[in-house]
Amino acid sequence: MKQILYITVLVILNFSCTKEKKDIYIKTIETGAKYRINDIYFLNKDKGFAVGGDKYFEGNIIETKDGGNTWSIVENSRISSHSEVKLQTLHSIDFLNDSTGQIVGFGGKVLRTEDGGKTWISILNGSWSHFIQIKMFSLQKTLIVSKGALFKSSEFWYNYDIEDFSFTLSDIEITANNTAYLVGYGFVKKSIDNMQTWKTLNIKGDFFYDIDFVNNNTGFMCGWQGGIYKTVDAGETWQKLHPVNSAFSKRYHFENLDFIDENTGVVCAYNGEILYTKNAGKTWQKIKIDNKTDFHSIYFYDKNTVFVGGSEGEIFEIKL
Repeated sequence: MKQILYITVLVILNFSCTKEKKDIYIKTIETGAKYRINDIYFLNKDKGFAVGGDKYFEGNIIETKDGGNTWSIVENSRISSHSEVKLQTLHSIDFLNDSTGQIVGFGGKVLRTEDGGKTWISILNGSWSHFIQIKMFSLQKTLIVSKGALFKSSEFWYNYDIEDFSFTLSDIEITANNTAYLVGYGFVKKSIDNMQTWKTLNIKGDFFYDIDFVNNNTGFMCGWQGGIYKTVDAGETWQKLHPVNSAFSKRYHFENLDFIDENTGVVCAYNGEILYTKNAGKTWQKIKIDNKTDFHSIYFYDKNTVFVGGSEGEIFEIKL
């Protein structure tokens, strides 16, 4: 009898931490794309890009020139390729400056622009890997995450040294003091020596999907099994802000989170779920969207505006 009472109290406390946020504006924006939006990135207040597609049939670059009010697909005539292989789903985009940016995706695809996204050149790096994340550090130095390896370029942006890992990778974060965090299935690793060696951090129990640091010490992380986590000591310890899924709770599958400062953050999940916090994750408010699309990407445009990418090519603009 004591065991039944204990479980009931846990469920009530869990639901009390998540309330519905009703005073918001939500706009659905059609982009012309048919498949999932995997990443969103703004160069400035006017110009932004989103990437996505279907794993086997199509890859898309989508752009806005008016601060996200309208979006359209970048025409194939603006993408040149060194091969006849068709673009498949694109996963991540990053810019070094207003001119130079890169995109990575399925099948070892790497796209690069040097004119602010007006034109793109597509190459294959020869590995046929499933690239899921890219970070740019200089014109030639880039870092690409695949499902099981890190690809690091130094002298030329298209030549990589490869470091293999024994677990599935999903994201990497580099803080201002050049500390690197690598997350994936059941593990979080940290490097303080330019990624020469990695230390396994003391946190397990989830498929860690996305990590975001707001400064050198404070970071947040979400997992496929429903957990949201916070560190204030550069990853040495972690506080669980949202419990992992269980038989007695609603199931969440988180894929992406974004924090604009130490207090204000959002996280998106499958089945139209978005959670919002304005007190560093102590409590979460649910943003109700009358749509059961699966969300794969979320981006803070400013402190009051969020863009979310859906599974059928749509982008949602949310005014908090």
